[in-house]
Amino acid sequence: MASARLAQIISLWPARDSYVDHTSDLNGNRPFTLFRNGQKIDHELYLSHDTLLAFHGKSTIQIEFELAVPGSAPLSILWEFWDGQAWRGFGAFDRNDPSASQDGTSGLTRSGVVTLRAECGDSAETSINGVKAYWIRGRAEQPLPPDPARVFATVDRIRLRSVLERVLQESGNPSRCIGGLMPDQAFANSTQLDLTSTFFPFGKSPDDQSIFYFASEEVFSKLGALATFCFNRTLTPEQDADLKSSDYEPAAF
Repeated sequence: MASARLAQIISLWPARDSYVDHTSDLNGNRPFTLFRNGQKIDHELYLSHDTLLAFHGKSTIQIEFELAVPGSAPLSILWEFWDGQAWRGFGAFDRNDPSASQDGTSGLTRSGVVTLRAECGDSAETSINGVKAYWIRGRAEQPLPPDPARVFATVDRIRLRSVLERVLQESGNPSRCIGGLMPDQAFANSTQLDLTSTFFPFGKSPDDQSIFYFASEEVFSKLGALATFCFNRTLTPEQDADLKSSDYEPAAF
């Protein structure tokens, strides 16, 4: 018979909801004390969706929980998204502020909708358990030691909804609007348009075969998205001249 070499040693203290990994001390032949300097065990829920959770800037994420069994006591959950460098928190919860994040489940003690507000920052892909996708996560902020009297929520169904807020505003002139989201590209038939300057959407000599194309990955990749399009009209030199024609009097010879 051959003796086995220990590969890993972990102390688990359920009553404190903590653990200690002694493996580095084991590999370094250093003495260690079991159960000392325990770390809190993470309780995390990860959700992914490559379309709904791929958001940029000011956005709202809604998570609808249908509970088969509600929790007997509320959980304090911190919701975060990956921004490419670190996990960034959504806006704070405030029941008195409709524009803040809201927990309609009251800590998973009832079915409802958790509304998360992202004021800035872009979500990015990351790998969780070998799956690369756009993820958000909820982390329990308090320890969860075993408690026979406590009932934890059992989830029957989860639905996701995202709202991208790119608000159009009037600039003081009712015929002009600002803000919103610029298209990624636009074409008049096969001619690419420069959207930063004045352009003819159907070309300078349009006919019944002329087509205006424009694309937006952020808007048109969202299933069921509601989009409003605003065009700031600019007068052509000929139209401008016609409007100013009354300012001139014919010369007498």
